[in-house]
Amino acid sequence: MSTRRTRTPLRPVGWDPSWRPPPSADVRKNVDRLLNLLKIVNREVPSDRLANFAVPDFSLRVSYLPDEPNQRLAIFEEVRAWAEDGLHHLADTGRWKPGPSVEVVITSNGPEYIGSAEDCAGLYKSEIKELLAHQAWRVSRCARAKCRKLFIRKGRSEYCNSKCSNAERASRVYAKKKNAVRPK
Repeated sequence: MSTRRTRTPLRPVGWDPSWRPPPSADVRKNVDRLLNLLKIVNREVPSDRLANFAVPDFSLRVSYLPDEPNQRLAIFEEVRAWAEDGLHHLADTGRWKPGPSVEVVITSNGPEYIGSAEDCAGLYKSEIKELLAHQAWRVSRCARAKCRKLFIRKGRSEYCNSKCSNAERASRVYAKKKNAVRPK
């Protein structure tokens, strides 16, 4: 008597069980914006790059910026320091309460910012809050004890770069060899 065979489902040739669809264009754009924000926070690029950070549809954002360059830089530096504090808090505790929002009115022509030049920093802060509302899980701190640098996760990464990952892996191997009992 023969045993009954179970049917295996048909799979395309070269099927990979770990395959996932690629991220959408919106997700890639948000990750890029988050990486740019981290560069601004870490002072890798000047804080005046925040002028390009807000969503392009928010056309009124530039009209509320002061005309004097020193005042603009002061606003951008205020937003940079605020975002730095928030990202560090988010990476350390997993939570951040950023404060009240800027007042925006939705119109048929798009969002309209209600405020003055003094409140202009609030416009950029609201853009950063909106971005972090969807992508906060990506803000992380490197798991290597000697590094502890902020980085943006892509997947399940625990380390900011391959150098930290390899150094941590090597230290675990050396520690295991050191603690191993050697036969006499």
